[in-house]
Amino acid sequence: MEKSCDMYDVIVVGAGIEGSSTAYHLAKSGNQTLLLEQFPLPHSRGSSHGQSRITRKAYGAKDFYTRMMFESFELTSELEKECGKQLFINCGTLVFGRPDNAYTLSTEKSLRRFRVSFEKLDSAEQRRRYPGMAFPDDFNYILDKTGGVLRADKMLQAFQAQFVRFGGVLRDGEPMMDLLPGDVVSVRTRGHVYRGRSVVLALGPWAATFLPSIGGQHSFRASEDYRLLLEGKRLGHVQFFQVSHFFH
Repeated sequence: MEKSCDMYDVIVVGAGIEGSSTAYHLAKSGNQTLLLEQFPLPHSRGSSHGQSRITRKAYGAKDFYTRMMFESFELTSELEKECGKQLFINCGTLVFGRPDNAYTLSTEKSLRRFRVSFEKLDSAEQRRRYPGMAFPDDFNYILDKTGGVLRADKMLQAFQAQFVRFGGVLRDGEPMMDLLPGDVVSVRTRGHVYRGRSVVLALGPWAATFLPSIGGQHSFRASEDYRLLLEGKRLGHVQFFQVSHFFH
């Protein structure tokens, strides 16, 4: 059962997949955590809605993603055990391209390097297994046998439900109107003022409209580098970031 408190260790603003998973881990680690969402849950007004998302270890030359996915799969399995529901469907992920395709070639090298289970298929085998898919005869195929589908909406709900089970407080339909930094951070919604020692802003696209109102300098730009460069200044326990390169 949810119980409000006068002072939270952490207030997380935004109950999409980033905010909900962050709040879940904070509560599970013993932090008194409040999770705020501006819209009534569930809703389809963010990037976390929908039934499915792809997941895999096949990321071409981006080895840091492949390394990260080992822990990600373990944590997904742990969440499945906690909630008693299937969140991941292990149907495999097929990567394909011409013989000189850089992404396909680097994917095979990466999977070998990290000892990920995969198969290399020729065109005949591809047509036998996937008769509904037609490609040029010279294509190569890499089947990442660890990949598959995440049940996105159910996973989001599982994070939120387990967050509450671990003692977290979830408040939906409460948009953040203001944030007052300091040694104690105050978050004002339409009906309440919540106080915490730290705050996590998981605002998604709403960051662009909210951060300027509290002095946050920000710039988001997609880059082929897939690098994340952060320059921040600390204002109490609120960290503002200037993001000069951001993920696609």
